[in-house]
Amino acid sequence: MPIKAIPKPVVKKLERIGRAKAFDKWLGERKIVDHRAIKLVGKGINFRETKEKGTRVRLAKLKIKGKWFEVVLKKMHRLPAKKVIEIINETVKYHNLNYAGEKRFRVVAPKAVVIAKDVVAMTRTNAPSIEEILGDNFGGGKTKRGQAQFGKIKKMHRTTEKQLFDMAKDFFDRTGIHRSNLLLLGADKTGKLVFMPLVDDF
Repeated sequence: MPIKAIPKPVVKKLERIGRAKAFDKWLGERKIVDHRAIKLVGKGINFRETKEKGTRVRLAKLKIKGKWFEVVLKKMHRLPAKKVIEIINETVKYHNLNYAGEKRFRVVAPKAVVIAKDVVAMTRTNAPSIEEILGDNFGGGKTKRGQAQFGKIKKMHRTTEKQLFDMAKDFFDRTGIHRSNLLLLGADKTGKLVFMPLVDDF
């Protein structure tokens, strides 16, 4: 469940790529890993474009010293990447400080790094957004991985969809972060659910 930081050699290589003139073209050639992209098929979207909804999240595979690494890259659509990371980290810090008595869930900050002015890199995770579990018209709706992940938690910790909805709503009311931008990493040893906001300029 814990999200590991991207190894420094990988970060350095990504930073070099991010400084290249052909970076946007290179980014547009990476595989899209946003589950919402399937809804864009047949709608005239250029999937080499990296600023459209559903096309901004890409997967980079890098080989360093004979070892392969998978890293998720995401292009911001409004604010500089550095500013977005600062806002997310401050939001998590604010929530955990002001709602330290929260007994149902805890929130962790994403481990993201800036590799270009408007692009962040994150360790790949298969954790679903809460939207993928509960469904929503805001984004892509329910997914198989969302149902599978929550099915395990539901069985082990007896958490219901209604309870998850209430937790996500409370977090939104406190921070403004919608459940479509909130990942469910799992549950800790105490039974608390563990949430992590996506890196995005909401």
